[in-house]
Amino acid sequence: MKAALRVQLRTLLATLTPAEVAARSTVICTRLLQSEPIARARCILAYAALGTEVDLGVLISAALDGGQRVSLPRIDWTARTMVPAAITDWPHGLAVTRHGLREPPEHAPVVDAGAVDVVLVPGLGFDADGGRLGRGAGFYDRFLSQPGLTALVVGVAFDLQIVDQVPMRRDLPSVAPDAYVDEVYTELRMFVRRSR
Repeated sequence: MKAALRVQLRTLLATLTPAEVAARSTVICTRLLQSEPIARARCILAYAALGTEVDLGVLISAALDGGQRVSLPRIDWTARTMVPAAITDWPHGLAVTRHGLREPPEHAPVVDAGAVDVVLVPGLGFDADGGRLGRGAGFYDRFLSQPGLTALVVGVAFDLQIVDQVPMRRDLPSVAPDAYVDEVYTELRMFVRRSR
């Protein structure tokens, strides 16, 4: 079921032109910057967009200019984990790694997960109850399930990525459970997770 939904959403995303991605991303960043959690956050974990993901560049630049601490995920492909690492300049100085991911370089300091106030999470799809469909590697699921993380988790997506229900895996002991998000922002609307 997840595989079919991923194909469907990738097909929908492929219909967006680069100009549409840029324009819609700017609207989402503006809405996020006007939200209270982002405005009062001391430390934000964002991400460098890949392909048709929501581009958070406007938000990252504004946060850095406003004196907020911004980190991006740094991936350990062997351990299949990610850690937040601080950036001070955007978009310069990022390392391009596997699959074209842009992330902080090795010398960038790691940020303790407990110091992060807001995590901005990409995904292929979201539902109104905080369900998230990722790309399938589980990096965010593992990161968001770690003890000590108390941040508000905010999914960011284009409105066409909102689905009726994301199938969520919660009961396989061998893998991290699918992580829910607390809120979802699109260019048209915002959802707050109803159940925990």
